[in-house]
Amino acid sequence: MSYKCMISYDEGPTKNINRVIEKGVSLNIPLVFYLDPFNPLFDKQVVEEIIENGYEVGMSIIEEVTDETITMVLEKYEKEFIKRTGHKAVLLRLPAVGCITHKTINIPESLGYLIDIPNIDSEDDQKSNIYPFLCQALAAENRKGVSIVFRERYEKSIDILQYVANAMNQKGYKIVPACVYLGKSTSLIKVNDEIKEQENKTKTVTVTKFEVLRCSSPYKIRVFTLQNDDEIKEILVPYSTYNKLYVRDILRKQPENDQELENLYEKIIKECGIITEDDEIKACRKNGCRSRDIGLLCLLYFVCL
Repeated sequence: MSYKCMISYDEGPTKNINRVIEKGVSLNIPLVFYLDPFNPLFDKQVVEEIIENGYEVGMSIIEEVTDETITMVLEKYEKEFIKRTGHKAVLLRLPAVGCITHKTINIPESLGYLIDIPNIDSEDDQKSNIYPFLCQALAAENRKGVSIVFRERYEKSIDILQYVANAMNQKGYKIVPACVYLGKSTSLIKVNDEIKEQENKTKTVTVTKFEVLRCSSPYKIRVFTLQNDDEIKEILVPYSTYNKLYVRDILRKQPENDQELENLYEKIIKECGIITEDDEIKACRKNGCRSRDIGLLCLLYFVCL
């Protein structure tokens, strides 16, 4: 039985990015690239090149964060990532420095981010020769899943990749993509789709209800919705016990945006029908005739007396 191993390169991109990609492709090793959106070399083209080679892209926060600053820093990095690529990252790498607490992790996770905290840091930013250290760390590692992080700006972290892969295989680990290691989708999200979704959500429906107009004859059901811009949309449907119950039940779904609201109105109109201006005129004429007939009958009754 082989255990899972994930290998990532953090805090890029750098001038070495293409070399890392070529090395990974030649070794047929899945790699994950956590990129800093404020890096001058970071752009849409770099992201596309990584993805075209079958690798995954995440967002790397390199400045120190705390429970109090994580939301603000995350928003700043997310906006920059979206601005430069038109996509939102799902994978997120928090900085190695600072105090990372459960709250620091829970906030991004509640926003849909997948956070991987490496259990083996190559420490390539501190050591000149990292291979002996990695071998020692692997020998002491008994977990079923190992996540190793390198920094692509160091040549040694690229040259050592083949030896690390061999060591992992000997240890019984299989190098896998982040989506397999974490067990969830890691694909970038198109921002255009997310913006449309958010725009729809901003037009939330605050009140949706109906009332029976008993002052009219015949009775009518007025269905109306008060939106956040105070625009009132209403329709009139014929009154019946069935229509009343149907409208009540369907409006319990509480539409969250304009499209859902339109769908509900279409269902009501299709199922219950709708009262048009012609229907109103016909109803008035019909009621008028009834009143006149009743009046004549009453007059006849008194004359006969």
